[in-house]
Order: sequence, then C-alpha cells, then structure tokens
Amino acid sequence: VLAPVRNEHGPAAAFMKANGMTGVLIDRVLSDDAFDTVSADSAAASAEVARMLIGNGHSHILVIGLAEQAATVRARLEGFRSQALVLNPSVRIDVITSEVTVEPLRASLRDYFASGERPTAVYSLLLKGTLVALSEFRRRGWHCPNDISLVGFDDAEWMQVTWPAIAAVVQPVHQIASQAMNLLFRRVEGAVGPPTARLEPCQVLMRESVGSPGSGPHSGGGDRQ
Repeated sequence: VLAPVRNEHGPAAAFMKANGMTGVLIDRVLSDDAFDTVSADSAAASAEVARMLIGNGHSHILVIGLAEQAATVRARLEGFRSQALVLNPSVRIDVITSEVTVEPLRASLRDYFASGERPTAVYSLLLKGTLVALSEFRRRGWHCPNDISLVGFDDAEWMQVTWPAIAAVVQPVHQIASQAMNLLFRRVEGAVGPPTARLEPCQVLMRESVGSPGSGPHSGGGDRQ
C-alpha cells in the first residue's frame, strides 16, 4: 500500500509499475491505469462546504491551498467552485495556492489581506493551510465567526478543542484503510480485471468557526465585502 501518493505520476508509483509490483494507491490520487486506488471523495465534500457557506450568506470566499499537483487538491477546488457557482452565480471566489511549503502561502495570504481584500469566509484545502489562516486572523485581531468564517479540509484534535472550534471536513481514514487492504488482498489472491477506483464519503462538521456575514460584533481590521 502506497500512502500518501503525491500525485498520479509520482516516482514511487512509477517504480512499482516498472517492477511489476502489486499495490494499492491511497490518499492523493483518484484513479490510476495500473493500480487500484482508494481516496476520500474530495469533490463531494467540498461541494457540501460550498452549500453550507453559500447557505449562510457568504458571497466572497477565499480558497487557500498548496500547489495543485495532487488530483485530490484539484478535486477539492473544482468541487467547491462548481457547486458555489451553481448556487450563486455572482459569488466571488478568490484562490491562493503556493508551492509545497507553508511560508510562501503565509506570505501570499498576508499580502492578500494587506491589499484590503476582506472575504467573509476562508476555505482551506489542507490542514496546514487552516493553521496558516488562523494564525493570520489572530495576528490581525480577527475572530471567527464574527469577523470571518473558517473551514478546513481535514480534521485534527486541536481544531475540536480550540475556541471557537474549527469547522472541518473529516476524512474517512478507517474506511479508506479497510478498503485498501481488501483490494490489496484480492489482488494478492489472484483477482484480475481493470483497476478499481473507490471514493469514500467524508463528513462535514460546521462548528463554531462558521457563521453568517454580519451576524455578530466585529473586532475591526477593515471592511468586509
């Protein structure tokens, strides 16, 4: 079992193919022409986030993440954007992505807010991005959800116990692991046929970090748009 897979064309997957190995790819790849794959249904989860944010009245949303090399990152972005535009064709969606480290993302986010941009919600496509966003909010004296709402893809214990608790997309880790092992053992036992691509549903938890624009007293920091 190869996890995580950086993208569909990563060196580890290529090595396995070149050496005729039996394997299952999980986490950051949605399908493959040689191996079975198991991943979270990133597009559907992000579409649910879009429904919840648009339903709460957000019309200017910032999406942040690292470079869009991984298929799952692309699926998260497109799943969110397409659903948001269906629900509100006039919604403004800004996107900030950077390379594989968080420092360029932190700098880009800082410059974005310094330019006067003020979305009412931020959706982070990865856990580190959620930390970067929350850090920048606190540096500016902004509080969720009165000043800005925040949702992160992937969950962590600190997101549950901090105040306010951070809304999150919870990935089905146990289901992914179970399906991956089932597929692998089937192949080891001689199962043939084209590669199987499984997508496991996520759970979206809208916690205290999400509210409606203008629903509470602001902490300052510029006009909201």
